[in-house]
Amino acid sequence: IISKILQRSDKLIYHRILLGMSLYDLIQSVALFLGSWPIPKNTPHMYGAAGNAATCSAQGFFFVIGHAVPLYNSFLSIHYVLKVRYRFSEERMRKIEGPIHASIFAFVTAGATACVATGSINPAQGAWCWLASTPNVCGGGAVICERGRLAWLFRWVLSFTSLTGSMIVVTISMIVLYNTVKGIEINSERYAGAHLVMGQRRLKKSRKVAKQGLFYVA
Repeated sequence: IISKILQRSDKLIYHRILLGMSLYDLIQSVALFLGSWPIPKNTPHMYGAAGNAATCSAQGFFFVIGHAVPLYNSFLSIHYVLKVRYRFSEERMRKIEGPIHASIFAFVTAGATACVATGSINPAQGAWCWLASTPNVCGGGAVICERGRLAWLFRWVLSFTSLTGSMIVVTISMIVLYNTVKGIEINSERYAGAHLVMGQRRLKKSRKVAKQGLFYVA
């Protein structure tokens, strides 16, 4: 996807959104590919751990950066709504494109930096360095956290803003798109005397949009 978009001479905003999403997805995929290697060596119950605190923090940093992917997914769905529902031109879209790219970059970079600075990235119960405390079960007065006392807070913020928030934005966007296409189709059928068309053939395009929207949300 990245190479094909870069080769295009007629890049639209749609292509640049896909490019941004793909780049952040690539960053997160590399962190995922490294597996348990960045985890500090001699960490109990972590097979293949060969890194140190710095490599562990780096892997978790790139995992957090990867939360830009669902944010770009939201950006893409909003782009569809603005183009279809509100008839935004490419020139008008460019006025908001830059600030949205910058906001996504600033949010994930600041979030990832804060996670590293507060020691919230540690070996998690799995095969990666992620937002976790050390020891994994601590806090509440029973066990004192050596690191990652705020890890739970960062997990909640990231889950709500990038994952849950993106799902809400995408779902609402697909509903708006469906209603818009359905309204256009009904008006077109009335104008063309489509009341004579058999019921199963009516609203074909809006049903197609609804089906594609379900796949997009899923």
